[in-house]
Amino acid sequence: KSRIVKAKKVLVPYYVETHIHKLLAEFKHKSDKKWDGSNEVFTDIDIDELVDYLDTFQYVELLKGYTSMSIDRYNKITEAIKLSEKVNEVKDDKIIDKIPF
Repeated sequence: KSRIVKAKKVLVPYYVETHIHKLLAEFKHKSDKKWDGSNEVFTDIDIDELVDYLDTFQYVELLKGYTSMSIDRYNKITEAIKLSEKVNEVKDDKIIDKIPF
Protein backbone atom coordinates (compact mmCIF):
# COMPACT_ATOMS: atom_id res chain seq x y z
CA LYS A 1 0.00 0.00 0.00
CA SER A 2 1.20 3.49 -0.79
CA ARG A 3 -0.21 6.89 -0.12
CA ILE A 4 0.70 9.57 -2.62
CA VAL A 5 -0.02 13.16 -1.79
CA LYS A 6 0.30 15.81 -4.45
CA ALA A 7 -0.53 19.23 -3.10
CA LYS A 8 -1.34 21.85 -5.67
CA LYS A 9 -3.31 25.03 -5.19
CA VAL A 10 -6.15 25.34 -7.66
CA LEU A 11 -8.84 27.94 -8.18
CA VAL A 12 -11.77 25.53 -8.49
CA PRO A 13 -10.79 22.52 -6.34
CA TYR A 14 -14.10 20.63 -6.52
CA TYR A 15 -14.13 20.75 -10.33
CA VAL A 16 -10.48 19.73 -10.59
CA GLU A 17 -10.98 16.84 -8.16
CA THR A 18 -14.07 15.68 -10.06
CA HIS A 19 -12.10 15.86 -13.33
CA ILE A 20 -9.21 13.81 -11.92
CA HIS A 21 -11.62 11.23 -10.51
CA LYS A 22 -13.23 10.85 -13.95
CA LEU A 23 -9.80 10.35 -15.52
CA LEU A 24 -8.94 7.69 -12.94
CA ALA A 25 -12.36 5.97 -12.92
CA GLU A 26 -11.04 2.70 -14.35
CA PHE A 27 -8.48 2.51 -11.51
CA LYS A 28 -10.97 3.22 -8.71
CA HIS A 29 -11.49 0.71 -5.95
CA LYS A 30 -13.82 0.94 -2.98
CA SER A 31 -12.54 -0.64 0.20
CA ASP A 32 -14.28 -1.63 3.41
CA LYS A 33 -11.43 0.05 5.28
CA LYS A 34 -11.24 3.84 5.48
CA TRP A 35 -8.13 6.00 5.13
CA ASP A 36 -8.37 9.60 6.31
CA GLY A 37 -12.16 9.29 6.34
CA SER A 38 -12.45 7.91 2.81
CA ASN A 39 -12.67 4.40 1.47
CA GLU A 40 -11.88 5.42 -2.09
CA VAL A 41 -8.55 4.30 -3.48
CA PHE A 42 -7.00 4.06 -6.93
CA THR A 43 -4.85 1.11 -7.96
CA ASP A 44 -2.31 0.41 -10.71
CA ILE A 45 -1.73 4.08 -11.57
CA ASP A 46 1.37 5.27 -13.39
CA ILE A 47 2.43 7.75 -10.71
CA ASP A 48 4.94 9.58 -12.92
CA GLU A 49 2.30 10.12 -15.59
CA LEU A 50 -0.25 11.35 -13.04
CA VAL A 51 2.21 13.77 -11.41
CA ASP A 52 3.23 15.10 -14.84
CA TYR A 53 -0.43 15.64 -15.73
CA LEU A 54 -1.05 17.53 -12.49
CA ASP A 55 2.09 19.64 -12.94
CA THR A 56 1.00 20.72 -16.42
CA PHE A 57 -2.74 20.85 -15.74
CA GLN A 58 -4.67 23.54 -17.63
CA TYR A 59 -8.15 24.63 -16.55
CA VAL A 60 -9.40 24.38 -20.15
CA GLU A 61 -9.39 20.59 -19.60
CA LEU A 62 -12.43 21.09 -17.36
CA LEU A 63 -14.47 22.22 -20.38
CA LYS A 64 -13.67 19.24 -22.61
CA GLY A 65 -16.17 16.45 -23.03
CA TYR A 66 -19.21 18.28 -21.72
CA THR A 67 -22.27 18.69 -23.87
CA SER A 68 -23.87 20.90 -21.25
CA MET A 69 -23.07 22.29 -17.81
CA SER A 70 -24.52 24.83 -15.46
CA ILE A 71 -23.75 28.46 -16.22
CA ASP A 72 -22.29 28.82 -12.71
CA ARG A 73 -19.81 25.98 -13.31
CA TYR A 74 -18.91 27.38 -16.74
CA ASN A 75 -18.36 30.89 -15.31
CA LYS A 76 -16.14 29.60 -12.50
CA ILE A 77 -14.03 27.55 -14.90
CA THR A 78 -13.63 30.35 -17.44
CA GLU A 79 -12.69 32.75 -14.63
CA ALA A 80 -10.03 30.24 -13.48
CA ILE A 81 -8.73 30.08 -17.07
CA LYS A 82 -8.49 33.87 -17.27
CA LEU A 83 -6.76 34.16 -13.88
CA SER A 84 -4.25 31.43 -14.69
CA GLU A 85 -3.44 33.09 -18.02
CA LYS A 86 -2.78 36.41 -16.24
CA VAL A 87 -0.52 34.71 -13.72
CA ASN A 88 1.46 32.99 -16.46
CA GLU A 89 2.11 36.17 -18.45
CA VAL A 90 5.67 37.28 -18.98
CA LYS A 91 6.52 40.18 -16.64
CA ASP A 92 9.93 41.80 -16.44
CA ASP A 93 11.51 38.90 -18.36
CA LYS A 94 10.27 36.45 -15.72
CA ILE A 95 7.53 33.94 -16.15
CA ILE A 96 5.26 33.83 -13.12
CA ASP A 97 4.02 30.27 -12.87
CA LYS A 98 2.20 30.25 -9.55
CA ILE A 99 -1.21 31.44 -8.61
CA PRO A 100 -0.72 34.26 -6.08
CA PHE A 101 -2.51 32.96 -2.97
